Amino acid sequence: MNRFNIFNQVHKGLRAMLYNMALTIQHTDFSKEEEGKATLRKLKHVLELYAEHGQHEDTHVFPAVKEASPAAVAALEAEHEKDEQLVNDLLLQIRAYKNADATHKAAIGYGIHISFQEFVAFNLQHMSKEEKTINPVLWQHYTDDEIAAIQRSIVRNISPESNMYYTRWMLRGMNDAEISAWFRKVKETAPTEVWNGLWLISIDELGYERTTALAPRQVGVAAIY
Repeated sequence: MNRFNIFNQVHKGLRAMLYNMALTIQHTDFSKEEEGKATLRKLKHVLELYAEHGQHEDTHVFPAVKEASPAAVAALEAEHEKDEQLVNDLLLQIRAYKNADATHKAAIGYGIHISFQEFVAFNLQHMSKEEKTINPVLWQHYTDDEIAAIQRSIVRNISPESNMYYTRWMLRGMNDAEISAWFRKVKETAPTEVWNGLWLISIDELGYERTTALAPRQVGVAAIY
């Protein structure tokens, strides 16, 4: 059964973001203040996007399955609260690093490294649970068009800046078949300016040759190249 998976695209992007952030932290020498601050600016943005993603699920996805599977939703909502605690703990450590003197920055940086590994482990398990428990309920009670409408309601509530960031990470995290299917869907259903924006971001992320191999051409964009 090949049904619409509301989580696949965004979760692949979020996982890619986590893997990249984990490596960035591992490569950072936190005893060097400017290097440490640059990494923590990036980390703060990642944490903000994860918090935003959880809010969108609470607002748009979970209500759609709550009546059919209240226990599953309650368990996942409780995990979102745990995730919020992990985010807040990391934000407190980021603040501590910025306020610490030079002799303590390396130790605080190591603490951030350990805490972020816990954050990664928790979120990888959490996303898998969502896909295993929520998708079957959605597929049983909703058509693919109805599930896609839930996804569109989420996208409408994402700021343009956040949406661009999500888009870049989804392109980095998906395989060619998934990207090609995404392009076809956007071209068929979205306004021309949305399609053009996705095509240009793809050129930037994937390169011209890979993008043109995956994406149907459109007059407005093709004329640029």
